Amino acid sequence: MAPPRFRAVYCDLDGTLLDPERRITPRTLAALSALRPLGVRTGIASGRTFRSAQPYLSLSGVDAPAILFQGARVQSLDGSVHRETRLAAAAARGLITLARREGVFVNCYHGDRVSIEERNTVSAASAEKDGVVQELVADLAALVDESAPVKLMMIASPQRLDEFERGARAQLTKHGIDADLVRSEPEYLEALAPGVSKGAALPVAAELLGVPLAEMVAFGDQLNDIELLQAAGLGVAMGNAHPELQRLAERVCASNAEDGIAATLEELFGL
Repeated sequence: MAPPRFRAVYCDLDGTLLDPERRITPRTLAALSALRPLGVRTGIASGRTFRSAQPYLSLSGVDAPAILFQGARVQSLDGSVHRETRLAAAAARGLITLARREGVFVNCYHGDRVSIEERNTVSAASAEKDGVVQELVADLAALVDESAPVKLMMIASPQRLDEFERGARAQLTKHGIDADLVRSEPEYLEALAPGVSKGAALPVAAELLGVPLAEMVAFGDQLNDIELLQAAGLGVAMGNAHPELQRLAERVCASNAEDGIAATLEELFGL
């Protein structure tokens, strides 16, 4: 039998590998398991922390280095960190100050440590969704001055976040501060160091695996997955993906509620 055309598969988690109830369906689990005897490596590319992604890593049986924090960290499943890029303290401080003024909630990430300034319904929903324990601190700005974070995540309604994003970009430009802002979900705006993306992290994972980028498949659903899909040999947008991602992707599969990943893997690998 001829070797498979693709030798590695990377999937975003929320809205992609996970169905609308944030579960991995039996059909998808079966498809991922069927890749192992073919020598095809599988991994996740997510905005989550390692601890937040861990339950899904264990359940799905993925065996490739994880791309975490939107690409700011590449980490093996044994915990070894191969690359981590942090957001500059000045950028983090400015965004935190603006968010306070505009009433936008902020999660601050230092590795698996998630810090917040107040507990409320927004913090509770975020903690439940991502499966994390949040640490209450008095002053996030002082915290980032002590140690630059991996990322910030600003949370608000999509309309409110649109307005905040415009103001944040203007402030960063005015003060000559470099940071990348990306929408990972309609209610989430994430701040990362310049050049950080899942797509920029994929070559690091590819080198660790010894697999050319041309022999990698990537699945995603949001604008933060654009670079990931463009870096892989085959980029697949979910049927529930943002319209712009669908437009840019080489291929669009069924939605995460319709086993889109499983159906695509079955076709590509003859499962």
